[in-house]
Amino acid sequence: MRGGATHVVLTFRFMQKIGRLGAQARVDNSTKAQRQEWARRAAIARWRKADPRPLVILAALHTGVARKPRRAASLRLAEKSYTTLVLSTLVDPYDWNFGRDRLSYRNGFPKPAVIHTKSGIGWSAVPDPNTPGSKFHPLHREALYFVYERSEILAEMLNWFNIVGDQLTTVHPNAADENEIIDWTLRKFSKLEIKNKILLLQYPHDLDTTEVAERRKLILVIANELSLKVVDTYDVLRNGKENELWYHEGSHHTPLGNELVCSYLFEQGFTKQTNAFRPDSPSTGEGR
Repeated sequence: MRGGATHVVLTFRFMQKIGRLGAQARVDNSTKAQRQEWARRAAIARWRKADPRPLVILAALHTGVARKPRRAASLRLAEKSYTTLVLSTLVDPYDWNFGRDRLSYRNGFPKPAVIHTKSGIGWSAVPDPNTPGSKFHPLHREALYFVYERSEILAEMLNWFNIVGDQLTTVHPNAADENEIIDWTLRKFSKLEIKNKILLLQYPHDLDTTEVAERRKLILVIANELSLKVVDTYDVLRNGKENELWYHEGSHHTPLGNELVCSYLFEQGFTKQTNAFRPDSPSTGEGR
């Protein structure tokens, strides 16, 4: 037998590796309900440690992205002790938020568009709400009052199939192109008088497409030029399970998907500096 003691040195890096393997094994042997509960608890724990000062999140939703900096400016956030502003946009290969800024009508709703004016890029006036195809057209209101009041299912079918022709969607004749709108919007966002500004990029389930890669890269290049902090959820989402992170239509997150995005936003946007974008980054390429 050998005398003396045997010394084993366990480095911090080794312990980190073991920890990651253990965490992955725990995930692999867990149920969907368990993973959702763990994600919920993690999100709550992270947000409890967050800066208690006010935060505003501007989500593009159905109106487009360009209107959000305009809305933020009208709120006078700096005068109300707000310290952080998050501008969120969906990088969608088909119906993405910046493309909606070119529309003067969308699904029957009149809206201002980002257009070329004599003095440069700016806003159009809101078009006539009584135009045929608009939801505010008098004929539409009178003819469908009975249906919409008494049957939600039939009303939804009428909207979905556009049977009554109230889903007018049209591009403004003087609309700026999407690249111009991205540049114009992010420059407006970068000039807002608030201490911290974060651009949050979100994605649908089919995020590995050429269109998404090109649009994502364009946004990141402009954001980097303007020194905007970006929280890009591309990598964290593409490594997840599609049926757990998105609902069946593919653009809206499940509760687990929302928790993942919120946790990543807190981790990347509030607890450490985000890395500068590199145009040659592998994650901006096409495919997996």
